[in-house]
Amino acid sequence: MASYNSAGIVRPRFLALDSSHLIAAARDKHSAEKVRQRSANRFEESLLDSGCIPLLCWHHVEELLKHRDERVVADRVGFIHALPMVAWIRDYTGAEGLGSVVDILAAEAAAALESPLANVVGIRDRTAEGLITFGTGAQAIGPYVNTWRELQLELWQREERTREIVAISRSTYVDNSKTKVVDLLKGKIRAPGDANHQLDALRKRLAEDIGVRGDKRIPDPWVVAANFLGEVRQAAAPMLSGMPNAVLHFLLQEDIEIADITPETTLGEICELSTFRKKLHVANMSLGVPWPRLKSKVIMDRIPSWVIQIGLNCHGHDLAERKGSELIDTYLACLSAYADITYVDKRTKENFRRARGKSPEFASVVRRVEKASRYSEIAQHILC
Repeated sequence: MASYNSAGIVRPRFLALDSSHLIAAARDKHSAEKVRQRSANRFEESLLDSGCIPLLCWHHVEELLKHRDERVVADRVGFIHALPMVAWIRDYTGAEGLGSVVDILAAEAAAALESPLANVVGIRDRTAEGLITFGTGAQAIGPYVNTWRELQLELWQREERTREIVAISRSTYVDNSKTKVVDLLKGKIRAPGDANHQLDALRKRLAEDIGVRGDKRIPDPWVVAANFLGEVRQAAAPMLSGMPNAVLHFLLQEDIEIADITPETTLGEICELSTFRKKLHVANMSLGVPWPRLKSKVIMDRIPSWVIQIGLNCHGHDLAERKGSELIDTYLACLSAYADITYVDKRTKENFRRARGKSPEFASVVRRVEKASRYSEIAQHILC
């Protein structure tokens, strides 16, 4: 089936492949077994024959490079490098290389500023006009061909931190998300000794939760919990010191304004808004928009990548083991707003189904999502 852009011009269909498909195809392409080689070659031919182009982003490369065997990584890079045609998310600043979820957010924020009345679908369509570029595999992955060994060291360190982030952010060691912010503003702050005792208890509960539910590759859950609650203790120091309006001061430091708080606003909603604005801050390093204007005009419910991330996080299954890979899976899921078909694993496909049923905004902005246990199955989908 042909696909058209806003000008009515026929364009190829974009396939956002799961990293596992790229990894398997690269393995087979460089296999000594002729049967495997032919399978990878047929896969490439099926893409060309159907007018479909793989859509890549930085997070695909991140997954490909993290393997510890240099030969395996070289084969993966070589596979992408040899592809005759690919599409990729632009770096918003125009720099060489593949863009990430940060570049998607920057482009969406710019679209939101340009189209203040557009809903999330309108923002998606406006963003799509300049988000994706085309070229050969060599052009797409060229910036990393001679530097991937240096990048690996940073990626391995980031991988360790990602495991900690997922373990902490997904933890239910404390849940006061339903608490109304106005009640918190009116409430009394605990005495320092009492608060410190509570923080110590929270550290114990968090460490135990990470040990049971966190990524099993985390070496010491107690150290992770202690470091995190140490940061919390430091951030809460003004409140513990008895500073007047300490809670309000804390919220303002988190980029929360009085106007953001209604009598019904919950702490969970404020935490979500604060997280979004932290991500927006990072994207603004590329945008360069005055922060007060960006903060007031870019509303999270209108931003496709955020709607997708929060939809999957809120409505997806809570796994027995919260692996660090969940974070990159969520970033790759953001491509579903811009790819014609996005491939995910079985678990993520179910999470998409659940989120579609719970969030009208999510359902409106994501496109076709499929799962395929093997890359050879993809040819059946792209012919439909």
